[in-house]
Amino acid sequence: MKPQLHILAAALLAAAPLQAATIYNQPTDLSGSVASQNDPGGAGEIAKAYDNFTLSTASSVTSLGWTGSYFAGSAGGISGFLVEIWADNAGAPGASLLSATISGNAGETSLDNDSNGDPAYAYSATLATPFAAAAGTAYWLSIQPTLAGSSQWGWENGSGGDGAAYQVFGGSPAAITNDLAFSLDGTASGGGGSVPEPGSLALLAAGLAGWRGARRRAGVGVAA
Repeated sequence: MKPQLHILAAALLAAAPLQAATIYNQPTDLSGSVASQNDPGGAGEIAKAYDNFTLSTASSVTSLGWTGSYFAGSAGGISGFLVEIWADNAGAPGASLLSATISGNAGETSLDNDSNGDPAYAYSATLATPFAAAAGTAYWLSIQPTLAGSSQWGWENGSGGDGAAYQVFGGSPAAITNDLAFSLDGTASGGGGSVPEPGSLALLAAGLAGWRGARRRAGVGVAA
């Protein structure tokens, strides 16, 4: 390929929008859940669960998914979720870095019952403001539904992390020796975890073909 073609290809790829991909995943093993819930009309903040993550490449986190279950009362009734990302403070959640309120039940989709017989559900949400995560830096994610009444919700256990999570229950913090189920989607600045959208690749191919055609019409040979 001629140097000019290399330059054109690089320019078009640089301008191509990136398609979000999964950049971190701790899938559920449906082995139980950790309480995390806010009841604004009753008991208030009953519990908040956290899990940590570290990305190998600097990334922009644009959306996330998670798994939870109802371990008491009736399923349903969630009016919103509070999703937060925290700095790490000596192996525990530290300063708040991002707070996002998700309206509604975040696309609550039925899965299966977990090992305790509790009905489990998948959830997902897009962040209105993407989170810029630095490479090799530990962060903490907390997920807490707004759920009133006698129903109780927990964040399901997962696998694939470091086997450590955290919970504040009734104002008392405690470490947890298991992972929680969530995934992060976004674009990685280092090239891993994201790819140009198919439409952008088509545009690149069309642009190269048009450039080669123009060179031929001008009477200049183009080597393959």
